[in-house]
Parts: sequence; structure tokens; C-alpha cells
Amino acid sequence: MSLIRIHNQKAVLDSIDEFHADAQRAAKNAVKVEAFRLKNLLQKDLRTGSGVAAGFDPLREVSKRYSRKPSQRGKAPLSPLAKAVRYYVADNGMPYRLELGFVGASISHKWKEIAMRQQAGATYPVHPAVKERLKQIGIALKKKKDPSAKFFFLKTTSFVDPRRDIIDTFREAHQAEMFANIKSNFERKMRGERI
Repeated sequence: MSLIRIHNQKAVLDSIDEFHADAQRAAKNAVKVEAFRLKNLLQKDLRTGSGVAAGFDPLREVSKRYSRKPSQRGKAPLSPLAKAVRYYVADNGMPYRLELGFVGASISHKWKEIAMRQQAGATYPVHPAVKERLKQIGIALKKKKDPSAKFFFLKTTSFVDPRRDIIDTFREAHQAEMFANIKSNFERKMRGERI
């Protein structure tokens, strides 16, 4: 049996440690770059109503016409939620945990509540004052011969928002691509390329 001696063992071990540290930094950067790309893609889908948001139920006629902000009328159903999308990469060693959606301390409690309600679906009571206001809008629209006037004469006591599973649908649609991109980003970073 032959024996191989390594001279300058400390330098070799330091080199291995340095490579390991470089690999960890490259892995974290690869995950962060992909997280940023996915965040932008989800925001775009929500703003435009395309991609993962294309399959969501449209807004009710009442919501389209009776929006608090005129600038929101006629937009994709969940477009305001796009500004609440964030990503977070947990820095607790390997493997890194990527969170994408309505996460992080910078999202207000109200935005998180709205997003969770949209994801789970909800039923809202219609108070008599709101019902009367909608009826007045319906009367005005009926005078203008607007076909959507019929939606403002409510016979119900509640509105039902359908379930719009934003995050899980998005993850399922992009999961394979996400892992391939992280792997590619890691390999490029280890070669010294800018990603």
C-alpha cells in the first residue's frame, strides 16, 4: 500500500473552506436572483391579469363600477395586490428557504388580510345602507339604458368572493423552471459570471 502525503495541509484545508464559503454565497445569490425574477413575474401577472391570474374569476359588475378609486375600474381583478408581493430568502444555512408572496415585515397587516381573504374566498354581508346606495346607482344606470344596471338591484343579503389561489397556483406553474434557473444561476456564479 502506498501512502500519499499532502504537504502544506493547512493551505489545502483553507482552500477547501474558502471554496465551501464561495459555494454557499453562490447558492444564496442564485436563490435571491430567482426569487427576484419570480416576484416580478407574479406582480406582472397580477397587474395585467395574465399568466397565473388569467384563470381567476372576474370582478362582479358592481365591483367594476362601484370601485372606490376610479383609476382601478376596469383593471385586472387582483391588480392592487401586485404592490404587496414580496420575497424573502431565509439566511439560516443550507438549503436556503425561499418565501414568495405576501410575506415579510414590510407588508402591512391589512394587505396580508386582504390577500389571505382573496386566496381563501369570503362572504360579505350587504348592509341596508350599501344596498340602498347600489340601488340608486342602478336607477341612474337604468335611465342611461346601461345593461349592467340589473346587477345593482340586489336580492341577496351577501356577496360571495370566489377562492383565488394565487400563490399555490403560481408555484405549481413555475416550480420546475424555478429549480432549473437556481441550478443554472449557481453554476454561472461558481464560474465567476455575473448573474
